[in-house]
Amino acid sequence: MLPEKIYYPHDFPLTITIAELNEVPLHYHLDVELVVVLQGSITLKSGSCTYTLPKGSIFANNGREVHGFWKTQLLPAQLPD
Repeated sequence: MLPEKIYYPHDFPLTITIAELNEVPLHYHLDVELVVVLQGSITLKSGSCTYTLPKGSIFANNGREVHGFWKTQLLPAQLPD
């Protein structure tokens, strides 16, 4: 697995992305990441732990930890390994 490279516009070390996602595959990066669940819920895998995060939840990753997430509405056959 290759690390994800985060690009910062204008050399300012902050990027904000608002997106509707079905899945973010397992990945890692050196940067801190905050994920805020704005609607619905997600299932998040971080290291060896798996969490279900409802609307309003916040996930913080200090970097260098393998993590990924997906909508909890996906059927079990569709969940990533």
